Amino acid sequence: MGSFPPFFIYILMIKKFESFNLKKVSFDFDGCLGDSEFVQNYCKELVERGMDVWIVTSRPENPEEFFKKKYTEDQFKKEFGVTFWSNDEDLYPLASKLGIDRQKIAFTNHTPKAWWFNENSGFIWHVDDDPSEIRLIQRLTKVIPISVNSSNWKDKCEKFLNR
Repeated sequence: MGSFPPFFIYILMIKKFESFNLKKVSFDFDGCLGDSEFVQNYCKELVERGMDVWIVTSRPENPEEFFKKKYTEDQFKKEFGVTFWSNDEDLYPLASKLGIDRQKIAFTNHTPKAWWFNENSGFIWHVDDDPSEIRLIQRLTKVIPISVNSSNWKDKCEKFLNR
């Protein structure tokens, strides 16, 4: 049996690597993934299709500890209409239900998500409801920001996945 020319082996290695290279996409949680069954269904579909799906949220990893630095529980409830919460109440259970590992949940602690994306490359797009986050991601990163408030947001996601 003859040997393959080195260039041919190189091409085969690249093709093999590309087949393992998952497409990375992300969703915001509050006002987006956490609040819309339609967004949740699409997210689950992407996970089932083998996409590398992340949650990138402005939330702090430990909200109660984070907000107790600035507010008493009464002040917080008066200003925001809710008490301190834990990510164990909503974010982690939904991520688990959708098939997203905890290691694929990024907390930006109320800093711009664009900064996080600049340190964590490889994402195709990010779906968010916050116009400020969308503008910053568009201006400062290579990630395509998609507004969940757009009537055709899902079509945009698919368009960029199929490029």
